[in-house]
Amino acid sequence: KTSLAGIFAGVTEKDEQPGENTFERILTVDGEETTLIVMDTWENDKLDEGDPSSHGDCLKVGSAYVIVYSVTD
Repeated sequence: KTSLAGIFAGVTEKDEQPGENTFERILTVDGEETTLIVMDTWENDKLDEGDPSSHGDCLKVGSAYVIVYSVTD
């Protein structure tokens, strides 16, 4: 999952910083500049269970989403 996030973000493994899980990339789509933000942060143990809005906050910042998950992890 992390490798796929890096591909979308345009980051190679040698460029990755330890602990970094949010990447930003500016793209041109149909002649319009847009910002792609890739967040590799959806781990249950890192979310604050005391704050029910923490899940929803991740989904409030964009207009399109790709969800990638593993059925073996």
